[in-house]
Amino acid sequence: MAVGHGMIGIATTNALPTMAPDGGAERILGIDPLAISVPAKNEYPISYDAAFSGTAHGKIRVYAQKGLELEEGWALDADGHPTTDPLAAIDGLLRPIGGYKGASLALIMGILSSMLSGAAYGTELGNMEVGPEAGKDGHFFMAINIEFFVDPEEFTGRVDRAIQQVHNTRKAPGVDRIWMPGEREYATRKKNSENGIPLSQESLDDLFAAATTARVNVEQFEAGLNG
Repeated sequence: MAVGHGMIGIATTNALPTMAPDGGAERILGIDPLAISVPAKNEYPISYDAAFSGTAHGKIRVYAQKGLELEEGWALDADGHPTTDPLAAIDGLLRPIGGYKGASLALIMGILSSMLSGAAYGTELGNMEVGPEAGKDGHFFMAINIEFFVDPEEFTGRVDRAIQQVHNTRKAPGVDRIWMPGEREYATRKKNSENGIPLSQESLDDLFAAATTARVNVEQFEAGLNG
């Protein structure tokens, strides 16, 4: 999320239920991600954007394509048992970050995203098997005008110093750099803008299949992918 130097941006959205409340084994909670962007003066903005699950279904599918095991703590199987098998996780549940804390935050984000606007909450939106009901998604946006509270130049200067404090923190063994939220994404965007976006063969196959279904000229589509 990009914001001007005078605004802090906050956004969240509802999502199809893929998690259970802590101790449960039924998909009733969405991962309902939260995004916050805080402007800086000379540094990159602090840009946090993450769901309240240990991972996402898309990443689990990528791991399944590559034949890799999931990291511990990412998922549960359909009976609520921890699993590192991506195929079991696809049929099971995503685990909330921080146990009940992550599940509770996801629930609150879902309420903010849906109940203030009349959008669908949780299972009202649909499920992973059938998909969402069109037109029932909900979102919540907030913009904080910094100058209503403090001088924006003073604020962004202090944010710069907070970022620099993190960068200059004494590092644990084997750590070369401590990243602020969003910095990896800025670096990846710059690299991909220069060198192109790396895609797995499975992703390329899916793109070609979608292009064929949409009656796109596949030769032109391939030429576009190759630059």
